[in-house]
Amino acid sequence: MRSHMGLALGLSSLCLALVAAPANATVSSRASNYLFLCDGTNKTITLTFSGFTAGSTVNILGGELSLFENRGGVQYNIMRVQGDPTKQVVTLTLSDNRAQTMFPGVGFSPPAFPTATIPATIPATGNLIITVDGACSGTGQTQGLATIWLYNNP
Repeated sequence: MRSHMGLALGLSSLCLALVAAPANATVSSRASNYLFLCDGTNKTITLTFSGFTAGSTVNILGGELSLFENRGGVQYNIMRVQGDPTKQVVTLTLSDNRAQTMFPGVGFSPPAFPTATIPATIPATGNLIITVDGACSGTGQTQGLATIWLYNNP
């Protein structure tokens, strides 16, 4: 029940952002699979999303970690923007297979756009780097899907 409520709240927030957004604002997503080998040690997986303009700023509106192979040994998974510990998006813990964060929109008066985002400046490579830190115990592996939602205001 709790996971369904989180999904409903997240989708409601996204819809509210879309309704209150100016006509030329866009919301898009990027997703990538990730994999941790389970040996009890901390791991960092780097996800590279390409196709951005160097020097531009993208605004992270939210994110999701969803495990599709979890043999019960996950200790944690943490999604961060550009590996920065001050730009943490989502935390998935021991008993979860899915975690989602949608940042709330504030200031919905002209120019109406959500201001609760995590900004990321795109380096010269044109790539947005998202890291997933995590650990799992036992043997085998844990696999998941990392999704980020981007908000581009005019």
